[in-house]
Amino acid sequence: MVKKSLRHSLIAITFVLVSSLVVSPIPALESPNRTIASSGTITYLSTNWYGVDFYRLVPESPPYDQSPLFYYHLLDLIKSFNKVNCIRIHTYANVPWGYFDSNYPYTKTWLQQACGEARAKDIKTLLSCFANEFAETDGAGKASIILNINGAGDRWVANYAQIIRECQPDAVEIMNEPPSKGDSGNPNLTFQAYRDFVVKCCTAFRAAKPDVSLFVMDCPYWDMKDSDGTGSWATKPLTEFSDVTYSVHLYYDTSTLAYFQWAKEYQAGNLTDAKVLLYNYILNDLGLKPLIDMGMQICWTELGAEVGASLPNWDAYLKDIYAFVTQYNQGLVQFALSPNPPEPYGILTADWTQLNALGLVWKAAAPS
Repeated sequence: MVKKSLRHSLIAITFVLVSSLVVSPIPALESPNRTIASSGTITYLSTNWYGVDFYRLVPESPPYDQSPLFYYHLLDLIKSFNKVNCIRIHTYANVPWGYFDSNYPYTKTWLQQACGEARAKDIKTLLSCFANEFAETDGAGKASIILNINGAGDRWVANYAQIIRECQPDAVEIMNEPPSKGDSGNPNLTFQAYRDFVVKCCTAFRAAKPDVSLFVMDCPYWDMKDSDGTGSWATKPLTEFSDVTYSVHLYYDTSTLAYFQWAKEYQAGNLTDAKVLLYNYILNDLGLKPLIDMGMQICWTELGAEVGASLPNWDAYLKDIYAFVTQYNQGLVQFALSPNPPEPYGILTADWTQLNALGLVWKAAAPS
């Protein structure tokens, strides 16, 4: 079974020298709910995306013919939470247990059912495009899709256009976590090449469903600045299309402890310093400040904290992130709609029936 591993973080950021981070004051930026339209003008959105991330459409253990989403009535559960309006579903195409796996037809049935039932309950579905022919962690495989090596990109676009046409989701995230040149081993993987791929995807996906909302990450996904000299979303926004949201991921977990001083400060209990360092990282190193300045719509499509003895103050980290999201009027998708135990990021109790301590912190932060 192909599943996303529990690393879920910025494990390839070897270029970030956190110890040398210069802390600067947090700027007071305006935060209207707006996005750049296809005409290049700014339009205001009436609602934001606030919900949960779900990656267990296919069960991890027998019986494999019962999806947790329906078996535990999870759509009804999240509908009962204050202000939750969306669910992000990890979507796989031509891999074992993927949408097109003829040996396991449940995935196709369940994904279509999920979109239909969510729509009936007034919950928006965001399908995030994960692996197609390659493993999700295969940076070279993702580069071959973006660069259309041996037609891999054409197959990707056709596969996900078909999924969108048959499932009719409210939104689609073009590619989950695009890699860097270093991760992929391909020097041709520039931002401009990735942007061209995104335009190709958006064109096909809008043909499949004209009103589908578009979510795009950066390339590489952890750096929204012009890291390779060929541009960034701040310098080359996707103005060819309306209703575009720029998505970002961040976790407080054992992986971030290895790279970021802000994570170490949370672990040590230096919460004031941790918050300042975190906000500076988000605005300057991750690179959200230019997008915020331009009024571009941003959504944290994966945001979570690993709950464990070695990671204290996870609740302080989450509350600080939630405050940032609220301050700048951004969307938020909490990872993950799953039980803890065994999932250390899960917001549900072990029996899948109610929110655990992490989930209650998340629920309390719901916008009013």
